[in-house]
Amino acid sequence: MVIEIPNEIDSFLSVLGKAKSVRLFLLKILRDGDDQVFDWKFAYCNEGAAESLNLSLHQVIGRTFREIHPGVLERKPDLLNFISSLAAKGSEWKGTLPSSASGKPYDCTLFSPLDDWVVSITQDMSSEIKQKDIYRQAALISTESIYYFEPFYNSKKDIIDFTLTEVNPAGELELAQSKETIIGKGLCELFHIDPKSEFLNDYKNVFINGRPFQKEYTVQNDDSLSGTYFQHVTSLPEGILIANRNITELRKVEQEIRSQKEELEQTYQASNDGYWNYDVKSRKLFLSRRWKNMLGYEDHEIINDLRSLLRLVHPEDSHIIASSISKENLEKIVRFNEILRFRKKDGNYLYIQSRAIVLRSENGEPIRMVGTHTDITSIKETENALALAKEKAEAADRAKSEFLGMISHEMRTPLHGIAGMANLLEQTSLDRSQREFLKDLVSSTDILTQLIDDLLEVITLDNPKIKIREETVDLSAMLTHLSGLILPKTAAKGLEFNLKTEANVPTSILGDRFRIEQILLNFITNSIKFTEVGSVDLRLALEETSIVFKVIDTGIGISKDAYERIFEAFHQEDLAYTRKYKGVGLGLYICKKLAEKMGGVINLDSEQNQGSTFTLKLPLRISDRPAIVETKAFTKEIPKLPFLKALVVDDNEINCKILSKLVEKTGAKTVLSYGGEDAVTRFKADPKSFNIIFLDLQMPGMDGYQTADAIRAAGEFGRSVDIIAVTASSFSETYMECVEHRITGFLGKPYNPEQLYSILEKFL
Repeated sequence: MVIEIPNEIDSFLSVLGKAKSVRLFLLKILRDGDDQVFDWKFAYCNEGAAESLNLSLHQVIGRTFREIHPGVLERKPDLLNFISSLAAKGSEWKGTLPSSASGKPYDCTLFSPLDDWVVSITQDMSSEIKQKDIYRQAALISTESIYYFEPFYNSKKDIIDFTLTEVNPAGELELAQSKETIIGKGLCELFHIDPKSEFLNDYKNVFINGRPFQKEYTVQNDDSLSGTYFQHVTSLPEGILIANRNITELRKVEQEIRSQKEELEQTYQASNDGYWNYDVKSRKLFLSRRWKNMLGYEDHEIINDLRSLLRLVHPEDSHIIASSISKENLEKIVRFNEILRFRKKDGNYLYIQSRAIVLRSENGEPIRMVGTHTDITSIKETENALALAKEKAEAADRAKSEFLGMISHEMRTPLHGIAGMANLLEQTSLDRSQREFLKDLVSSTDILTQLIDDLLEVITLDNPKIKIREETVDLSAMLTHLSGLILPKTAAKGLEFNLKTEANVPTSILGDRFRIEQILLNFITNSIKFTEVGSVDLRLALEETSIVFKVIDTGIGISKDAYERIFEAFHQEDLAYTRKYKGVGLGLYICKKLAEKMGGVINLDSEQNQGSTFTLKLPLRISDRPAIVETKAFTKEIPKLPFLKALVVDDNEINCKILSKLVEKTGAKTVLSYGGEDAVTRFKADPKSFNIIFLDLQMPGMDGYQTADAIRAAGEFGRSVDIIAVTASSFSETYMECVEHRITGFLGKPYNPEQLYSILEKFL
């Protein structure tokens, strides 16, 4: 719809509307019944104005602002208020506004020639503003000093200087002046340039020709500007942009590097290290004077080439050098560090530490290899001496272990004889006095046995090669075993023994059952020993990825300051009080060491006269490895086994007789053998008749392991018969070998009749 335009406005539009650089709009204000402005129509616009809206003339003229820009006035009510403020005749506003269509910035003039008529004259300022905005943003964040100068002309329109119009914070810092004090000053004044010099022409040419230039210059005798600078000058539409970078420190560093290089060359000459340099392309080698002197040669006696070097290197090491300088290797390595042997002039060899780096070109190609030679012969001789000493120490350690094993066997064997005879004697007719003597004998034997076991255990724990087994441990079976050992002891003292397992505890874990039982039995035995009234409890629970065993008693307790000492070897908390309990204070020390070797920890919580809680925490693991059967606690009558025939093998006649007598008490028959060869012969003579074999492991000639192998190889019955190892060695020491030789059970010396009968019931 065409709107009639007043004549005084129409004549104005006919002149100004033809200007191509100007966007011209004529707005007719629209009011509602309450005389409030609610919209405006575009009564006229020129082609430039229509193009700014991306519309044609007929798509703009006659339409309202809401029709062309739906929803804008609702989002921007201030725009409606702004136009309303200009509706009265004579109103005027100048400034920059964004286009509602494109968002571009426009230089705008709005005025009202008549009431409710508004003329809008705009010019696109986006490129100029964008260029200035880019400059401002870049200048603000730049660490370089940025200056924006505009040309200053004389009356003849010649450039005689440039005037500073913008500067960034780095520029203020460089000039040591604030922006307010330097804006408007000339380039010549700020940078101490003679206006008549050729230097100013460089800046003029940048502005006139648009070609940038850069230079490095040094300022002296100026407190604020003294130093070395790199300057880059570029042209902008209204002037020039100068970027100054202070490179004073960079040049100082470069000078320091040059000085250090000279010092390094002097150091090589003064040091005891030899220096060498290999040119990859020319294959030329340089060997320093010191390099040659190290081998007893004068400088002129060795030619600087690869052949000379390879003649001097040990034949077994020559391939290292040949490989290191090969093209394939140089493309891969960054550094070279090898120990090589070089022949001296006198024929002896030196150990040389050869270090080098590979220098590369800009495109990454290896161009040079430079390095040093250090004489480390004395160090290598020391290392060789240490290695020999280590070997001797290990041999001595092995000898000690073998000696301890022999001592263990030799001490336990007669001790077993004493204990065995005491057990047999106990089953004869004795008067009251004799039984008291026998009781003291058995008690002393038990104490001596424990002491020997503890001392040997302490020595064994110091060996880093001590083996911790990993086997599937049936917790229920282990607890049943422990209960069988503990209940008689607690009953004898009138104490309660309580066992509690949390519901989430698994039925089996991976670990060393023997060692776990050893620790728990020590805890419980100690608790019973130092508890006169009350109870001893064993509790099992899970804590995250650990299984936790707790032994809680109502005994005499331990003082806080004794917590650490209680786990030391040969320590008891109060010797005066505890002497009646006997022992040498090794048990808890052994427990702590064993727990650590299993990856666990032991904790103690106690107060004097308030009882104690000993905690063993171990990590959970799983395995499908079968476990060898150990002796279990025996609490029944002597079993009746008239069908049983056992082969008892031991080179010690007393031990052989003791075991035979104890087995025969079950109604079984026994065959005695005092050596491995004889045992194999007896078994092969009648293999069907033997149900079980008790086999000593440490025998002269054919030992127990060899005997077991020979029996296993003796046909079907040899493969199926149960073989029980009877040894003075500990179960942990012999476990793996027993498994390897297919030994199915273990009975440790000294043993009591209950342990023997338990293993008979287990296997038969």
